[in-house]
Amino acid sequence: MQRLLSAEVTVQLNFGIPAAVEWADSFVFPPEVWARDRESLIRHNMSLESLLFEFHEQRRDSYLSPESVVRSLGTPECPRFPVPSVDRARLMELATYGMVVVEPPGFIPCSSPPVFRRSYLAVST
Repeated sequence: MQRLLSAEVTVQLNFGIPAAVEWADSFVFPPEVWARDRESLIRHNMSLESLLFEFHEQRRDSYLSPESVVRSLGTPECPRFPVPSVDRARLMELATYGMVVVEPPGFIPCSSPPVFRRSYLAVST
């Protein structure tokens, strides 16, 4: 944690594998995390996509939705908390329609992993 706090003061644009290893400060995942994730992946035939789908399905009730807003705040007629109507309306709009992500003109998503991704894979193996 101290290294993270000092990084704000001593900003260096020295990115790469050695800097990443130093920043990680010998961090290792606890064995129970490795075991849990390995078992989950095996259960899904090593498909990360399938595992993530299950993860999201298990948490669907906690996602922002019109129903979750009503569960949390109540209805305008029977509120659980005093929420200004303009804020309730904005929240319901966000929960119903989602958030618009604006892309600049000519934006093309990257179809190949960036250089840092390849460095990460090199360090992780």
